Amino acid sequence: MKASEKQKLARKIVDRLAKDLPGPPAAAETGVLATIVYAIGLEAATLEQARSASARLERDFHDLNEIRVSTITELIAPFDGYEDSNIRANHVRTCLQDVFESQYNYDLEPVRKMTLEQAAKRLSKVRGVTPFVRNYVLGLVLKAHLIPVDRRGVNALAWLGLIEPGLKEADAADAVKPFVRKADAAEFGHYLREFASTHAGFFTADVFAVPEGGFDPGDAFARLEAVLTGKAKPPKKPEPEPQPAAKAKPAAKKKPAAKPKPAAKAAPSPAKPKPAEKKDAAPAAKKPAAAAKKTPAKKATPKTAAAKTPAKKSPAKKAPAKKAAPKKAPAKKAAPAKKAPAKKAAPKKATPAKKAPAKKAPAKKAPAKKPAAKKAPAKKPAAKKAPAKKKPAKKK
Repeated sequence: MKASEKQKLARKIVDRLAKDLPGPPAAAETGVLATIVYAIGLEAATLEQARSASARLERDFHDLNEIRVSTITELIAPFDGYEDSNIRANHVRTCLQDVFESQYNYDLEPVRKMTLEQAAKRLSKVRGVTPFVRNYVLGLVLKAHLIPVDRRGVNALAWLGLIEPGLKEADAADAVKPFVRKADAAEFGHYLREFASTHAGFFTADVFAVPEGGFDPGDAFARLEAVLTGKAKPPKKPEPEPQPAAKAKPAAKKKPAAKPKPAAKAAPSPAKPKPAEKKDAAPAAKKPAAAAKKTPAKKATPKTAAAKTPAKKSPAKKAPAKKAAPKKAPAKKAAPAKKAPAKKAAPKKATPAKKAPAKKAPAKKAPAKKPAAKKAPAKKPAAKKAPAKKKPAKKK
């Protein structure tokens, strides 16, 4: 479509929107900074919403300085009903803080005396000022040929076939300017914003989709008529499509099926031979016990060799813990050795030799006298004297 045809289409669209939407407000003399604050509430919103937000800011706060020092939570209330009320509140406060910190006052009236280029640079340096706000203020204050376009307005212009889809706000404003006369710029921008905000279901970023080949400006007016009369319904949000991406989470659940666990189970298998080692150790432990049982049998066999008894005392010293009971037996044998001189009349009788097995009973009682085993070391000196007394018996 030619530029002249798009210009006629733009004029026709404005005339049709003027029948269903409220007209632009009357020009009012306000400060430049106050106009910026108002434009922040006007972007991507209807005229009614912007007026309500501006009225609440004037009612709830004494002046611009109080707004500057307020919290974001306090500034959200005037923008109640906006989808992005917290962002707008942040833009308002950030803008006032930036202006005050740069010049320690809230006076931006010198902008009125600047050229369009100078004024655009000055406003672009203020934080919180978007391309929509900048074009709106410059168009109102300097009567410049600028069209304020917000993010929904970009999609609406592409839907009408006046610009290419996918442009940014500033680029879209420059692209549509050739099709709108300077005298009609403010009016066109007003109706474009009202239309895109009132029928936001068609132009929000999560719904708006460009068909293959783009939008045909030839049937733009017919599509506009269908939307205004309610014959066309806004497209459904394509939210169900991203849900399959969320189903990818079950794939993450497969991680528990990793194979390190079987490897961990294989580790105990080499540890199984350990019980076998314990079994081997158990009989080994039993062998000393059997050997211990055999030692008393050997003690019972000697009938005459009293000298062999001291030889058995030496191993008792090497393992005092296990042979504590045998130590008592020699201690008790030492006592009868002292009494032996009185009974030396019958040294060769077999009866005393047979009494040796009878002494096995005290050996069994030895476990009951374990506490006395500690005193046995104290009697060792007496046991050393006993062999000295036995030597005269050997001389006989």
